[in-house]
Amino acid sequence: PEWFADIMERSAAHHRAIYEAIRRRDRDAARQAMTEHVSWARQEVPEHYAATAQAAEA
Repeated sequence: PEWFADIMERSAAHHRAIYEAIRRRDRDAARQAMTEHVSWARQEVPEHYAATAQAAEA
């Protein structure tokens, strides 16, 4: 589904930002990128799983 592709694209972008910050040995940027990713995932992923479960029940 399209929403899954969107989540995966966004997640991959977050992981790239985390990786690049670590590669540059930029602790502050890595911490910020990881914080943003975890905050995003905690909000977005459960919402999409809930929507998928509702669609499957319909």
